[in-house]
Amino acid sequence: MELRWNPVMETWVMVSAARQHRPFLPKTNCPFCPGSGKVPDHYDVFLYPNDWPHLMPNPPEPTIPDDELLRVERAFGQCDVVLYCPDHNGSIKDLPLDHARKLFALWRDHYRAMRRRDDVKYVLIFENKGDIIGVTIPHPHGQIYAYPYIPARPAREIESARRYWDSHDRTCLFCTILQKELAFQRRIIWTSKHFAAFLPSYADYPYEVHIYPRRHVQSLDDFTPDEGDDFMRGIQRQVRLYDRLFGFELPFMMGFHQEPVDGGEYPYYHFHVEFYPLHRAPDRIKYNAGTETAGGAFTNPSSPEEKAAELRSKLDRTADNG
Repeated sequence: MELRWNPVMETWVMVSAARQHRPFLPKTNCPFCPGSGKVPDHYDVFLYPNDWPHLMPNPPEPTIPDDELLRVERAFGQCDVVLYCPDHNGSIKDLPLDHARKLFALWRDHYRAMRRRDDVKYVLIFENKGDIIGVTIPHPHGQIYAYPYIPARPAREIESARRYWDSHDRTCLFCTILQKELAFQRRIIWTSKHFAAFLPSYADYPYEVHIYPRRHVQSLDDFTPDEGDDFMRGIQRQVRLYDRLFGFELPFMMGFHQEPVDGGEYPYYHFHVEFYPLHRAPDRIKYNAGTETAGGAFTNPSSPEEKAAELRSKLDRTADNG
């Protein structure tokens, strides 16, 4: 494994040829289930070192020579799996609050631990759910990657936020977006005491949902206990909502966007969560084709306002009371 520099896009690519040999959807002997010998026989949540990491605290030397233009570097960092519960058929949406608090604490504490490492610049907490996303083990879990660089998408967000802050008298770009969505209302999915979920007007995917904290915070480390509880209830509410949409567990990608851990100051950045489901109908997928992959120009085949209304209609006012 190693990092290779793309001088055209000015970002790193993680190269890990060994990952093609990882297990795929094992029918029995799930390594994340108690009794597998891979995890404790009894756990609530558990941080499991990825067996097939892209990044390592002590990575091997690159397989090819470094070059002034086509740079190659060792893949420092860390990749971990976060097991949400011991139940193979469980879901983050069903965790009791006390259990959900333990998951939040694991996320936050690992973010703090990675922040103390000199070789880590950005921590991404994320989840891939569903076969069509490419999940290889269906046990309920997410992942945490600790990168030695700031990945391209958050790097671009950070730069946009910095420019807006500088040109609008220290005003947060994300706070402004949230204010506009709350005022417009038609793209709001749900709100709670500390958070709001909406389908942005510029969504790439038909059912893409973003969750913003109402208070301007940069990372999980800034949350109060009450905000942490409200956050976990919000994540669960959104997953339940997706599962009601078409009557099955909706596959998605989810990522936590938070400030880098490179020692810099980012007062202009705003923590948020983004969900990317690929479905555009029960039996249809929004694939990335030529314009998205070759051009980097997404086409959303639906109206964000209509899809937001569709998601809102699936809210259970009793179970999902925020």
